[in-house]
Amino acid sequence: MSFQCRQFYLKDDHCAMKVSTDSLLLGSWAVVQPHEATLDLGCGCGILALMMAQRGAAPVVALELDAAAAAQARTNVAASPWPQVVQVEQAEVVNWCVHHASYAAATEQDDASKLPAQFAHVIFNPPYFAAHLASDNQQRRLARQGQGAVWSDWLQAASHVLTATGRVSFIAPVLAWSAILTAASSVQLQVSRYCEVQATPNKPARLLLIELQRGNQRGLPPPQQLCIRNQTNQYTDEFKQLTGAFYLN
Repeated sequence: MSFQCRQFYLKDDHCAMKVSTDSLLLGSWAVVQPHEATLDLGCGCGILALMMAQRGAAPVVALELDAAAAAQARTNVAASPWPQVVQVEQAEVVNWCVHHASYAAATEQDDASKLPAQFAHVIFNPPYFAAHLASDNQQRRLARQGQGAVWSDWLQAASHVLTATGRVSFIAPVLAWSAILTAASSVQLQVSRYCEVQATPNKPARLLLIELQRGNQRGLPPPQQLCIRNQTNQYTDEFKQLTGAFYLN
């Protein structure tokens, strides 16, 4: 399979999880500052990493555990306008972040591969699907569920490599909200923004776009609202405006 964005082209036939609206929403909604070091956890075919690069983030490091997906992400990056900006690493998220943080602290400098010691932005579309939805396909199950508790593990991993003023952006099912708040609090991250996403006006929100930052903020900010399709099943103006830099809708 393949997917054409406005400025880059993606192949995802070697990836367990295909390009989805989730990633397009997250990569469009996340705050991106020019020339800030960005880390994409579980990058799949590389869509979020390339969206970040298009929006001016640099450098962008993308981690992917599955060998076939990592290879395809490298191919997509090489064919994009930003082959010098995005670097794909085949690695398990938690181990990589812990090792990278330890190495950076020990050497007090960026590592030998010229990766930044810390990242101003960590972004991910996580393997959040519940165990009872497990696929028989081992690669797909790996991509969907990862190893262990994804919210606590990945947020802790992000906290190891995040700058003092950095942000963590991700998408999650509404049902995981309580677990996310608990996991975030355990690593001193607070919700700075979030958006409730409805598929259509007649359906309750099923997804959350979430941004976390370090701090001691009390209470939650007011939620943003986004509806993807209208009552005639066409994309809403707000969805088209949000994703317009990427999506050929």
